[in-house]
Amino acid sequence: MASDKEAEGGSSSMQRRQPQAVSTKVVEAFHSEGELHLMAKRPILLLIFYFQLICLGKIENKFYFLQSLLINE
Repeated sequence: MASDKEAEGGSSSMQRRQPQAVSTKVVEAFHSEGELHLMAKRPILLLIFYFQLICLGKIENKFYFLQSLLINE
């Protein structure tokens, strides 16, 4: 029984780590120079990036952030 609980705990900890890996990949893609250059050429990719960050919960005040994007445009 103890080994079953440990196995379940191990799988749940793996599931918790997965979203962090996704957010890290998104941030790494944003910080690489090639991606920045590509996003500068195609603003829709930058909007998709921000949408992904919002969905991942990295940006807490979503409406204020989106409003600031629109004002800066």
